[in-house]
Amino acid sequence: MAMSLALAMGCASIPPSKTSPPTAGELTQRLSEQALTLDGYDGYTRTVTTAAPEAQHWFNQGLQLVYGFSHDAGVWAFGKAAQEDSSCVMAWWGIAYGYGVDVNNANVSEQEAADAAAAAREAVIQSSYSESPVEQALAHAIAKRAVFPIPEDRKPLDEAYAASMEAAWERFPNDPDVGALFAESLMNLQAWDYWTTEGEPLGRTKEIVSVLEEVLDAHPNHPGANHFYIHAMEASATPESALPSARKLESLVPGSGHLVHMPSHIFVNVGRYAEAVKANQKAIEADDAYFNVVGKPTFYRLYFL
Repeated sequence: MAMSLALAMGCASIPPSKTSPPTAGELTQRLSEQALTLDGYDGYTRTVTTAAPEAQHWFNQGLQLVYGFSHDAGVWAFGKAAQEDSSCVMAWWGIAYGYGVDVNNANVSEQEAADAAAAAREAVIQSSYSESPVEQALAHAIAKRAVFPIPEDRKPLDEAYAASMEAAWERFPNDPDVGALFAESLMNLQAWDYWTTEGEPLGRTKEIVSVLEEVLDAHPNHPGANHFYIHAMEASATPESALPSARKLESLVPGSGHLVHMPSHIFVNVGRYAEAVKANQKAIEADDAYFNVVGKPTFYRLYFL
C-alpha cells in the first residue's frame, strides 16, 4: 500500500540510527501505561470517529494538553485512546502530532521520531477504512513530517506538512482544529519571527493572523486558536487585538498552567500588570496540581513558573 508516510525514504543526509519504530501494540502499551487522569481538561471536545466513549474521553484530554504545549502528557492520553480503540484514526494522529516540533521546541529525539513515524503509519492505515475525509486529510498531513530516520535538515518535512495542512484548510474551512493547526504549521516555519521592530508582518504572518481570526470569529472558545493567536500578536504593534483571547484563556482550560499563563503575555504588553501577575499566580496553582499528578520531569517543566 503506497502511503505518503514512506518513513523518510528519499530524504537526503539521513544519519544511521540504532532506534527503530515500535509496533502499534508496543507503542500503545508503553504510552497508555503513563496516561493520567487530570482535572481541568473538560472544556473542549472534538468528536472523532470511534465507538468507544473512553477513546473519545482520552482524545479530548490529549488534544487540550497538546494545545497547551504539554505534549508528553498529551501523547500518553492519545496512546490510551488508541489502546481503547485501535481503529481510531485521530488517536494515532495525536501521537504523531504530539511528538512533532512546535514554536518553542524544534528538536525531536530519535525515539520520539520513531514513535511518531509508527503512529503516523497507523493513522494512515486506519484512515483507509474511515469514512471521514477530514480525518483522512489530517492523517496524511501528519505523515508528511512524522518520518524516521530523522534527516539532518527537517525543514522540507515541516514545509510539506504545512502545505498539506493548507490543502486541508481549503477543503475544510469550517473546521476550527484544521484552521488552528494550519496556522500553527506556518508559525513553526518562522518561529518567533513574525514582525519587524516597526510592527510590519514578516513572511506569512498576515496569513497566520487571518486564519486564526477566521477560526476565532466562528469558534471563540477554541483553546489552540486562542493560544496561537496570542503568540502571533504579542510582538505586533497591536497586541490589544488579542485581549479577547487572553480573557478566554483565563478560564477555558483551567488545568493547563501554560494556557492560564498565556493572558499575561498580552496583559504585560498593554500595561495591565496587576492582571498579568494574577494570571501567573493562577498558572502556578494549576502547574502545582499538574506536577503533583505527573511527577516525573518532562519538557513541559520548562514552562513551569
